[in-house]
Amino acid sequence: MGLILAFAPLFAQNADAQLYQVDPIHPEWLSNELVEEVFPGAPIVITQDYAWVHLELYGRIPKIRYEYLRRIKILGEEGVQRANMSFSVAKSDIDESLVSWRAVTYGLNPEDEVVSFPVERKSLQLDKRGNEWVYSVEFPFVRPGSVIELRYEINSDDIKSLRTWQFQQDIPVMRSQITTFIPSSYVYLPITKGDLSNLIRYEGTFSQRDQVIGTGDFPASRNGITAIPAIQSMQYSGGKSLTYVLTELPALEKGEAFAPEAVNDYAPSIEWQLAQDYYRRFTNENLYNTWDELDRALNRQFHSRRLNRKDRSVLAGKFVPRVRSSTWTAVEQIYADFSMFSWNGEYEATPTNLNKAWKSREGSSSEINTLFLLALREAGIEASPVLISTKDNGFVSAAYPLVNQFNHMLVAMDQGGEKVLLDVVGGMEKPGLLPRNDLNGAGYLLNGQGGEWIPLQSYQKVNQVTYSRFYMKDDGSMDGQVSIVNQDFSTEVEEKRLLEVGEDASAYFLKYVWSGARSASASNGRVEHMPEYHNALKITCDVKIDDYVVKTGDLLFLKPMLMRSLVTNPFQAKERVAPIDLTYPVWEAHMLGLVIPDGYEVAQVPQSIRVMMPGNAGQFTYNVMEMGNILHITSTIQINRTRYSPEEYEGIRQFFEYIVNKHQEDIVIKKVQ
Repeated sequence: MGLILAFAPLFAQNADAQLYQVDPIHPEWLSNELVEEVFPGAPIVITQDYAWVHLELYGRIPKIRYEYLRRIKILGEEGVQRANMSFSVAKSDIDESLVSWRAVTYGLNPEDEVVSFPVERKSLQLDKRGNEWVYSVEFPFVRPGSVIELRYEINSDDIKSLRTWQFQQDIPVMRSQITTFIPSSYVYLPITKGDLSNLIRYEGTFSQRDQVIGTGDFPASRNGITAIPAIQSMQYSGGKSLTYVLTELPALEKGEAFAPEAVNDYAPSIEWQLAQDYYRRFTNENLYNTWDELDRALNRQFHSRRLNRKDRSVLAGKFVPRVRSSTWTAVEQIYADFSMFSWNGEYEATPTNLNKAWKSREGSSSEINTLFLLALREAGIEASPVLISTKDNGFVSAAYPLVNQFNHMLVAMDQGGEKVLLDVVGGMEKPGLLPRNDLNGAGYLLNGQGGEWIPLQSYQKVNQVTYSRFYMKDDGSMDGQVSIVNQDFSTEVEEKRLLEVGEDASAYFLKYVWSGARSASASNGRVEHMPEYHNALKITCDVKIDDYVVKTGDLLFLKPMLMRSLVTNPFQAKERVAPIDLTYPVWEAHMLGLVIPDGYEVAQVPQSIRVMMPGNAGQFTYNVMEMGNILHITSTIQINRTRYSPEEYEGIRQFFEYIVNKHQEDIVIKKVQ
């Protein structure tokens, strides 16, 4: 491929330049030793994952040309089953076209000579999926020891943003790199995501001569990919080339406990936004010099004057009376009103047509939330817009004041000195709860005074307290009563669980509460809604347990965490690739009162402890207190921070290990002689 070879000197500074050369394939890759040394036990490894991005001018029409090369080493039979590659071409507002492609399987013959088996054109499968066309390649003669290779080239009309490059994949990667060739008349902002602490960056320059290498220097077709003809109409003399490299990347583990659902939440990647086109005198209207400038410019879009005078009057007349009630009651009432609006399913950072959304009671996420914001203000409640990027849109980079990094807008109000975030279109019945897709890093609050970053964390939490009191008999059987009080987000979760069991509280206890007693029987179940306690949900049941306590001679053994105990650590792996995303803050407590039988005394109880995570991120407390013949045991788990990096993994793994170990400790009761 002529254009790739033309820039090979960029990588000459690497000690492994020959090994990672583009053409021809290095024989070392047909041996398993190098790859197995880096990724022992892996059945399949990407050895080289490369991209080259060229911005080219044909007359006055700029185009983007992408060239891709991927090589995969097959190490075992499982790898043979996964020996396939695919790529997509956008067919919506962005018009992309596949220019050329070539695929081949490499192997060694009995004389240890490299042999290749090109893929026939009919083996390229096309699947049209809505706004994109997905191409899949089927490789021939694949066996352990083979290397499969795919090269393809795509042209695009979209110069405002370049295709995102993701370094890490769901299989291990030896080397991933991308090089951009951008003329000096264009400025792009590289927006990075994920862990790029080991990123290597090379910078160079290129001339018009470099870009027009084509039929004059190489055959019209090289390695099955047609070379680009010499371009004599380019309107620039040269520019800057930038190469980004990451090496030895382990596979993304999608099955890791509490991992973010969207890979672009944490996978190392780079995307580019066009900031300046000096050639055509274009400036990105979404880019500001400072965040303060962005705040002052956008804040004006969230004022009532964007509604016409008649609609403002109706809005004020409808919601001003709500101020007579308590602030939070007024918020709940207004929230309920706007929850009846129809969300059209479109995320939007700033509103497009408030008047239309108000009249039709339907609109985008930003339009409905902006109307809700204005209604709160009319009711005398201070509220501000907060721009966010949802989980499926990826993280926002604070390095650039770029509006189109955001795709959604929330409403923030002050409640007792704490910022409460509200989202009418989030599908939550109560204000203060945010859907999982909203909880992504930090949002930018617009206040017209410079703005501020605020963490995207639900005001309400998993708030559950279990109260139980049991009377133990000398044969080890126990009778008692258990009540579970749910508030905040826990109410939403447990109400859904109740529906699953037909609102049968006894069945609910047996399915979701018990963690240790095999033959527990529940009866007289009842459900109580407690509006005086912020609509808390209380579920109560009478319980009888026969086989939980172990009796040995004069000793009775039992684990006091009868229910809701943490039996196994959700974080088993020694190392972690993905961050930990717990979604919601947690306050979970279990308070047990155990009355021991007459003629017995406590011989051994777990020691009370308190374990803290750094930075007040969370704590676990376990207290045991004796009062006559009653044991009082309290276990409390509090988690304030919901997101942890892979570097913090060991700390949170040990935190949960403390909880598991403590919940498994026995109480020993002995008969008095």
